[in-house]
Amino acid sequence: MTSTRPKMKSQGEHEEQTISSAYDFIYHDGRRIASFLAQFDPSGLLTQLTQGKSAHRSSSETNDFQTAGGIPGVARIEGSDSLAVSKSVEQEISRVYDPTWANAREFLNLLQSNGLIERNLGSAELGQFVLLQGTLSVYDLDLVGKMWNLKSVKRMMNASLPQIPSVSKSQKNNPQVKQMLVSAHRAKSQAEQGLELFSELAPHLPHTVQAIVRNGSHDEIWCTLARDGLNMTTSDILLKHGMNVPGTWAVLGILDAAPDHEDHNSISDELGPNDMVAGIFRAMAPLVRQLFGRPESAFGVTPLLIFREVEAKVVQ
Repeated sequence: MTSTRPKMKSQGEHEEQTISSAYDFIYHDGRRIASFLAQFDPSGLLTQLTQGKSAHRSSSETNDFQTAGGIPGVARIEGSDSLAVSKSVEQEISRVYDPTWANAREFLNLLQSNGLIERNLGSAELGQFVLLQGTLSVYDLDLVGKMWNLKSVKRMMNASLPQIPSVSKSQKNNPQVKQMLVSAHRAKSQAEQGLELFSELAPHLPHTVQAIVRNGSHDEIWCTLARDGLNMTTSDILLKHGMNVPGTWAVLGILDAAPDHEDHNSISDELGPNDMVAGIFRAMAPLVRQLFGRPESAFGVTPLLIFREVEAKVVQ
């Protein structure tokens, strides 16, 4: 992201603060960010900011004396007193600020100034802060969770199954064609079994809000989003954009998983007699992830911020 530090310019005797850009946060994990900010400040986390202003006004006492002529040798003094009771008026103006979004920017500045953000996913290690810019896709599985058993949805899923190619009678005796048909029937049978399993499992799987950010180098970050951290509803995103939200977005998070380069789905450990539940979960977890979880080619992060930079239009 380009620098968004406020720029100062002089105008006469006054200095004016000009902000050339602002951050548009679509996701913000305030609780987790607060836990990190509290570690940078020995006093803890700033939760409230108060600014005060006082004004004083008081009256004064004045005397006005003049001398006048009269009897020779005797001075006659004429004058007037303006006597007001002293009083003071104090006016206190107090403003209370919510530092939530200031904390978000401060968190970004602290990570950048301390060199804690890794932008190259290939060289990042698990547990590091990473940042990736690119296109943003957001989808809420809960919005389609009640549709799995609809007949129209089932017909649409069946239409996606592999089709058996049609061949003429004269080609059926061709060995290569026979092998092709056998492979096609096997692929369709496996797909039908997978679809049946999916139809039975899907209503019972976790229906989370998920996001994917991809850049031009084919790097991809996958994450789940807490609903209370979103600054717009998933239904609004769906109705307005579909899955892909226009613009260039950045996701800042903690790297938790790297793309898979080997098979993690096999069960190699022998289970004891009391490990039935663990065994079932171990067998089901890879399938659940394959259906509703992180793609094998994607990095996985715990998201802290998803935002884009809104800059002033440059007039030429």
